Amino acid sequence: MKTTDKEIPLHKLEPEEFFLFERIELADISSFRDFHRHNFYEILWFTEVEENASHSIDFKPYPINSSDIFILSPHQVHIMEVKGKRGFLIPVAIDFFESLFELETNLLVAPYFLKVSLPTDLSETLLQLTTLIEIEYKGKRRRDLLEAYMRAFFILLKPNGEKSKYNDANTQKVIQILDLVRRHFKVQREVQFYAQSVHLSKRRVNELMVSHTGQTVKEHIINQLIIASKRSITKPESSIKEIAYGLGFNDPAYFSRLFKAKTGLSPQEYRQKAVRLTSASD
Repeated sequence: MKTTDKEIPLHKLEPEEFFLFERIELADISSFRDFHRHNFYEILWFTEVEENASHSIDFKPYPINSSDIFILSPHQVHIMEVKGKRGFLIPVAIDFFESLFELETNLLVAPYFLKVSLPTDLSETLLQLTTLIEIEYKGKRRRDLLEAYMRAFFILLKPNGEKSKYNDANTQKVIQILDLVRRHFKVQREVQFYAQSVHLSKRRVNELMVSHTGQTVKEHIINQLIIASKRSITKPESSIKEIAYGLGFNDPAYFSRLFKAKTGLSPQEYRQKAVRLTSASD
């Protein structure tokens, strides 16, 4: 019997979690032994594996070698035997991951995964960087520093990456739409604008977006609004009302309700938490 997406468990990050870090060999085995999906991006760096190791992505087996990195997109179906594998497991929230790749739209398009087979010199450099990430994650967890480390991580990976899918016409349309969303999300909230821009119907646009990214156009617009909101809220010079108006909201109360629905915190609570984290790291 064919398994549907609804029957496959969805692993989730909590709204306040933007980033997790753990060793593969110490991971909860039960989280990997059955088919599952994620509502986040997942980085798997295998530093040591037994001979003939593999894992399954979207029901297709892929061999794993020592020094391989796989980056899975949200909603991809995954299963893996943890035993015999060592390395790093880094789940990354969608908005945090996308904030690292504002100019790299094509990396964000599912059903891609990215695979990198590391040369020795790059592996050694990334291991040093990953050690810094682990220390910061287990210590002060300063978001700006973790973001800087992760951005450096991906800059180093980029020339070595190999996409899992081909560059077809539908994927190009999705990349166009994502680019448009990033440029116009503050003023263009209607799907019709994006559909007309790529010469497709609203229904077809959303079909492509869901099949390739797991989210509708509206959801991508909201993601961009939340990313921009978080950046502005952490800066004390603007009031919440000013931030709402600056992002194109006519009703600051609606902005606050939307922000809380997506993050679990009101804008004021998010600002207070950011201040506490900053103070703790000083």
